[in-house]
Amino acid sequence: MGRRLKGPVQLHGGDTWYARLWVPEKDRKTAGKGTLIRSLKTTNHSEALKRYGAAYAELERELEGLLKPKGLGDLRELVEANRGSDEDLAFLTDALVGLDHGNPSKEAKLVYKSLQTGKQLPLSWEEAVDLWVNTRNREKARPVTVKTIKALKRCVESIQAFGQPTDISKDSVRGWIKQRELHKQPISVKTDFKLLQGLFTVLLKADHVSLNPFQAVGYTVAESLEAGKREFTDEELKIIKIECPEAFMMCLTSLRPGEFASRLPADLDGDMLIIDEQPSLMITPTEYWRPKTLSSYRRVPVPSGYTSPDLKRTFKTRMVYSRTKIQTLFGDPLCTPHSGRHTFYSLSRRAGLDRQISENIAGHASSIGSKTAKNYGSFADAVLRREAVKLWDFVQDITS
Repeated sequence: MGRRLKGPVQLHGGDTWYARLWVPEKDRKTAGKGTLIRSLKTTNHSEALKRYGAAYAELERELEGLLKPKGLGDLRELVEANRGSDEDLAFLTDALVGLDHGNPSKEAKLVYKSLQTGKQLPLSWEEAVDLWVNTRNREKARPVTVKTIKALKRCVESIQAFGQPTDISKDSVRGWIKQRELHKQPISVKTDFKLLQGLFTVLLKADHVSLNPFQAVGYTVAESLEAGKREFTDEELKIIKIECPEAFMMCLTSLRPGEFASRLPADLDGDMLIIDEQPSLMITPTEYWRPKTLSSYRRVPVPSGYTSPDLKRTFKTRMVYSRTKIQTLFGDPLCTPHSGRHTFYSLSRRAGLDRQISENIAGHASSIGSKTAKNYGSFADAVLRREAVKLWDFVQDITS
């Protein structure tokens, strides 16, 4: 069965894999070209799959730059372009951003002060977020997701009342924590806290602030040992095998619910399932589905009974269906489709699978061996299946 058109390609009969982006017909004149390509610098298809997402995102940013109109930039550039003018400062401020003398806006105050003191405008929250995104995209192998950017922007909205980034102090952070805890659980506040701490880490490195107030204050949340998802028991596994084949398949393959629900018939390569991004599967209008981590790009051995999810349902409906089914069967909030992944780890140990190989099947970064050894490459399909069969035979024994 053929693969989708999007994905790594080999050009001119060569062995090297490439990422390719076709420029829309309407944009080709502006961009000056019809296609953009970037070498993935490998002849190994599995490695090419891992590198493809980041390379394709770089091509999209390159195209965006080619299509972006040139001209004056943001307000800071406007202020600097007009600095030194003989015009009255109030008149100049009014010309740049508008000035209500009776009730000047925060933006007008900042512009007036910048013109008066000769200092640049302080970094805005919008610029801070852009800097964080650009830094993360440069430092990480994959571009930051739209979902994460939106989450950071929501956190920024919650702290804007305390001032601009350069105004945020340790007292500001303490006040922000107090406000957030009125509306969210501490574990959720901790997630927001980490996002803002990461933002200020970038600002500190770029010398836009002199202190990371979130790092200085800190925020610790005690997590209950019972708070996480649990694995299925052997008796539950027998029930799932009959009543919820989707969850049972996750137990046999280590697939996360999103990985299972996102698979298409074209992702099945013989008896191996390819886990990679799905450009055709839009989770939101601006973001398609992609694996959770770089190590999640992989080939997973699947038993002969594997079938793709019901494509008549949407991705979201497929996710909700399996969760609802599990809750109906067991009624335990700690028992979810993701429990199948926990069960895979437990079954792997009980069946005597090689730990490194089971981690490779699960797409989990190995904690064994040197950095060089961990990055050397994936195991061959035959080796992965050899260990997977041990688990499948073991499960057959305890569920028959």
